[in-house]
Amino acid sequence: TPAEAAWGGWSRGDAGTIYAEWDTFVDNSYAGTRTAAPDIGQSGAGNVNLSWNAGTFAAGSGNLYSFSVPETFTASLTATAGSEPVRAVLQFETWGVQMDYSAILLNGLAPTYSAQTFYDAAYASSFGAVELVQHLVYWDLEQTAAQYLFSFGSAEHSMSLAQVAVDIGPAPVPLPTAAWLLGAGLLGLT
Repeated sequence: TPAEAAWGGWSRGDAGTIYAEWDTFVDNSYAGTRTAAPDIGQSGAGNVNLSWNAGTFAAGSGNLYSFSVPETFTASLTATAGSEPVRAVLQFETWGVQMDYSAILLNGLAPTYSAQTFYDAAYASSFGAVELVQHLVYWDLEQTAAQYLFSFGSAEHSMSLAQVAVDIGPAPVPLPTAAWLLGAGLLGLT
């Protein structure tokens, strides 16, 4: 559920945060070809959409798929610029062919952290058993941006994009160096 996601002590919909989530990509409420507005929810940003390349289409399941070309996607969000550090989180679910994890970018930057969060090699789909992967990446940025462009895609065709969620909010506050040193001293690690 959208309200349950929290990154660094904040929840979706809190003041100063951005959230957008897609579960199906057949929505026509965002103007343009090969684009979709978030269908699960959104808050804190305007002009929010997910776009995809020619040759990729919304399948009957609502997933994005291609029989012939590698798929490329861009999630675009417009926000009010500020100067505080933020953590931007991108989560997605794919079926079949996996994402090209080395090509995931936010405004041209590689992620700070990337982790496979769930994997099922025998997920039942209309094509038979496929690999289902849920993946999370995040970026710790020095300040907010006016525009967030998440770009990601597959290295080959036949990947099914099932879900996408974006969360942006205040970066977690790291413990001061003194606290780390104190903890290490108490554990006899000095």
